[in-house]
Order: sequence, then C-alpha cells, then structure tokens
Amino acid sequence: MTKDRLASLAVAFVGITVVSGIFRFLMRRIMIGVSRDIEFDMRGDFFAHLEKLSPVFYNRNGPATSWRSPRTT
Repeated sequence: MTKDRLASLAVAFVGITVVSGIFRFLMRRIMIGVSRDIEFDMRGDFFAHLEKLSPVFYNRNGPATSWRSPRTT
C-alpha cells in the first residue's frame, strides 16, 4: 500500500467520523427538543386536569404537590 493510498484512506476515515459525529449530535439535539416539548405538553395537560378537580378531591387526598412529585427518599 502506498503512502498516497494510505493518506486518502485516513482522510476518508476522518471525514466519515466527523460526518457521523455531526449527524449524531443533530439527532440527539432533535430528540431532546422533542422530548422537552412532549413533557411541557403533558405537564400542561396534567395541570389543567388538576384545576378541574373539586376541592373534595384535595381534602380527601391531601395537597397536590405531595403526591404528584417523584419521591426521592
């Protein structure tokens, strides 16, 4: 294998790696953006649902902030 052939293969490898990295970055950025949009919509729907509930529900189940948040302990 000549030096020119080896150099062209190395450049091709680096080029493919860079293009792959760019596409991977864009894919992750899109996925994160879409997931944030979905989460925002779900939180809005959930809050709208909580606003529609009667006060009797809250008297029976306690404050909404205690049961809607994830438990970490």
